[in-house]
Amino acid sequence: MTRPLKPALCFIQDSREQLPFSFGTLVRKEFRDGGTVVRALGAGDYSVCIDSGAPLSIRLERKSHTDLLGCVGRERERFERELEKLAEYDRKAIIIEASADDILQGHERSQVSPRAAMASLLCWYARFGIAPIFAGSWRERGPARTHARAGGIAQRMLEEYAGHHLEERKNDVQPE
Repeated sequence: MTRPLKPALCFIQDSREQLPFSFGTLVRKEFRDGGTVVRALGAGDYSVCIDSGAPLSIRLERKSHTDLLGCVGRERERFERELEKLAEYDRKAIIIEASADDILQGHERSQVSPRAAMASLLCWYARFGIAPIFAGSWRERGPARTHARAGGIAQRMLEEYAGHHLEERKNDVQPE
């Protein structure tokens, strides 16, 4: 008797993403690796699907430290329109390639107040339900290692959400 094929977990990267994550070996063993596809997402930079189905209701937005400061400052109105779109999903987060301390120390090329940047993240969480996830200090780890860590965080969040979705789907089809 052959075992049924495990469902494929496929990461989705938005086609506008400028510095994509490289996802590693899957942690969740109930899935096989379906790779990463690049396509337009209506909101966010990353999502996930099972067996090439529709994207699940999770979106992750990636921001470097300098990207975030731009979103707090001169690009705020545009970014808040993006956050309104993200708010529609069951799970959503902004993965920041910096630590909270990095944000509070400011950036030498930005006129955005460090306190304003942190206050904006907290305000967006309260207003839109979008959690800020800090990937660690780029000052201590360097930008490349912090970006890789952010990718690992994103991968784990997407896998866990997909695993939860798969469990719910199995429970829905169980006969009574």
